[in-house]
Amino acid sequence: MSFINWRRSVKKDANKNAVEAQDNPVGPDSPRLAVINTPDLDPIITDFRLQLPDHQDAPISSNAVNGCSRSDLSLALEDCMAALDLFLRNEFEEAQARLRSRTKDSMYHALTYATILEMQAMMTFEPQHILTAGNTMKEAQAVCQRHRKKSTFSKTFTEEELHAEVCYAECLLQRAALTFLQDENMISFIKGGIKVRNSYQTYKDLHSILQSTGYTRAENHGHFEGGVKLGVGAFNLMISMLPTRTLKLLEFVGFSGNKDFGLQQLQEGSSESTLRSFLCNMLLLCYHTFLSFILGTGEGDVEDAEKLLQPYLEKYPKGSIFLFFAGRIEEIKGNLDAAIKRFEECCEAQQQWKQFHHMCYWELMWCFTYKRHWKMAYFYADLLSKENCWSKATYAFMKAAYLSMLSEDDCLTFGETEVTLFRQVPNLKQKIAGKSLPTEKFAIRKARRYLTENYIPLPVAPLEMMYIWNGYTVIGKHKDLTEGMLKTLDEAQAKLENSPRTEFSIDDQCLLSLLKGLCLKHLGHHEEAEHYFTLVLCNETQIKYDHYLVPNALLEHGLLCIEQGRNNEAIKLLETAKQNYKNYSMESRTHFRGASCFYVTTFVVAHSCCTVHWKVPDRRVLGPVCKSRAKLTACFHFHPGFTQLCTRLLRFSPDKPVSLPMLTVIACKEMGNCLKSPTSDDISLLHESQSDRASYADGADPDQEPPPPYEELIHVPIYHPTPSQARLATQLTEEEQVRIAQRIGLIQHLPKGVYDPGRDGSEKKIRECVICMMDFVYGDPIRFLPCMHIYHMDCIDDWLMRSFTCPSCMEPVDAALLSSYETN
Repeated sequence: MSFINWRRSVKKDANKNAVEAQDNPVGPDSPRLAVINTPDLDPIITDFRLQLPDHQDAPISSNAVNGCSRSDLSLALEDCMAALDLFLRNEFEEAQARLRSRTKDSMYHALTYATILEMQAMMTFEPQHILTAGNTMKEAQAVCQRHRKKSTFSKTFTEEELHAEVCYAECLLQRAALTFLQDENMISFIKGGIKVRNSYQTYKDLHSILQSTGYTRAENHGHFEGGVKLGVGAFNLMISMLPTRTLKLLEFVGFSGNKDFGLQQLQEGSSESTLRSFLCNMLLLCYHTFLSFILGTGEGDVEDAEKLLQPYLEKYPKGSIFLFFAGRIEEIKGNLDAAIKRFEECCEAQQQWKQFHHMCYWELMWCFTYKRHWKMAYFYADLLSKENCWSKATYAFMKAAYLSMLSEDDCLTFGETEVTLFRQVPNLKQKIAGKSLPTEKFAIRKARRYLTENYIPLPVAPLEMMYIWNGYTVIGKHKDLTEGMLKTLDEAQAKLENSPRTEFSIDDQCLLSLLKGLCLKHLGHHEEAEHYFTLVLCNETQIKYDHYLVPNALLEHGLLCIEQGRNNEAIKLLETAKQNYKNYSMESRTHFRGASCFYVTTFVVAHSCCTVHWKVPDRRVLGPVCKSRAKLTACFHFHPGFTQLCTRLLRFSPDKPVSLPMLTVIACKEMGNCLKSPTSDDISLLHESQSDRASYADGADPDQEPPPPYEELIHVPIYHPTPSQARLATQLTEEEQVRIAQRIGLIQHLPKGVYDPGRDGSEKKIRECVICMMDFVYGDPIRFLPCMHIYHMDCIDDWLMRSFTCPSCMEPVDAALLSSYETN
């Protein structure tokens, strides 16, 4: 039956029912059939009763039996699914026209239509689109409100009322997002926050209804469950990704997030054929290809993204959305030519929604940046600056950055100069939710160099912004791309060295060192990369403007240590980056990436002063068995989800003992992403007293086996034959043992002393040990190097056992003496 014939039949049946209702009046307790009959609206059934969750045996309203609800809710959902199908086939206007006809009476038509308009507003950032989407979403919320449960005393919901609740929660959340975009004042910000809070609470309540034993599945249960999974999954995933400080604040006001649970809910929602399965799929694709890539370690989850995309790409081979994500996946994999082809196909697939073209232009700009095709990258940045309103300041900065990489003759063909464009950047900033975009703030700060008459040019502006977007992970997959970028950095280094020294010289030198270290890391030259990262740290006190370089150098050094298996060292570096540096550019991004690194590190921590062995009793309660069993049990069983956590952990590594730091950090992750390294509180669990053993003996679980005998661990020293290797003393070859013994002997010949700053503290120029970055205190044991740099004795001795160069000036430590030692 066609859609038009279906509508005519529905009107005819509804008019007939209306006449029968007038001839047969009913009492107040009987089910009523309310009919709306206007020229503009189709008739709707609004009084349908389905008894939920308290009384499983309660009778279902006669309206449900005679099929009246099917002609309203079910067919409305089917019509929205058909409109969504048109939208995914690039028939955008037809889809909107089909939905627009019933936005006044059908909550699903109103919500779907408003969602499409909001998607358009989010991609264009046009004020008129944002205003139209906001008004449409407000009308959709009013339609949903009419269908919600009126009485708060009744504990039962009809099927229609449950669907109205989930649609209402979606409207609240989307209206909050538009509120943040539309207005910058504090009142609007508070209103948006209230909407988010109400939406979150509604989703929690609906999830509880789904889990209740009294819930009865109705005809459209799949669509309702899909809506709940979408909301619950999105909230859990997004909240869990926030930095620890923000997360603690949200938990204080009632929010909580579990990353794994959120991904599971979205995965389940995307696997079913419901109205929300497409949105669940889009959220997962955005997470795997954008959020986890830009805010994570730069890898993304390509395999999961390809599995999610494949069925949609087969069904909609010309769908713009799916062609875009196909190109994005190829880009992350480093297949730049294939990615460019996909993005071009996406632009050719349709011409109605230019905003899809703009998304492709942005990715094409970066693809040509990775290939160092500066003119093509400028071309797409110029298109974006003319056609899109997302971030005019960023587009102008990127145009100027690409021109800065060209010769003066090449720039003449474009009719613009880098200086003119850089000077435009500060005037193009915009705010969202009362705050400037982090990328825009970064671009504005870098462009300030050009505001003076005698400006100092940026050395590698596009390569620096490429780091902000994690682009080095992409080129790192291809040796030729990485070597080409390293060549560009070497050229910039030579140019900087031949230029007069300025106030920006140290900052520019440290930037080049950080980027060269990244390229060398991806090329496999780990020792050289480590030296460049260390060079940034050594010049920390001389950096004047680009303070973000130091914590990011620590972060990249930590990632390098993770690759080499030096996990304890990696944790120290990541903790230093997190705790010791505040208020620098792109700080949130660094914290996001640091949290992802912590998450990776916890699964590969190899050694600890205590191991915990696990046993799974029949009743699925896991208990730690070790020397400090009583305290560990009390600590970890405090969290109700710990049983499920340990079950997953055993599946991950069933044969290996689990270290205490691993358990601590993973447990903290599950309890709200509060990642931390082992502290004194954690280590105190290892110091067992008699009272601990007595308390365990008194409260021993009869179902669990007694703990195995505790074996004291014998401490075996770890040495570093090379800076990138760490082995136990028992694993060293004879040649390595001789070399390390020679190095120890040489270190003992270096002069040592006690730090004494003098009376007024001005006699010593060096106030800080650059290795541990702690200030010297009177009486600290120090060691002098031939270059006259001083360090804490413990710090420099450990450093010299890895690398016989000065951490500050990178000069060899008495190479002649070392060679004579090796000769003898």
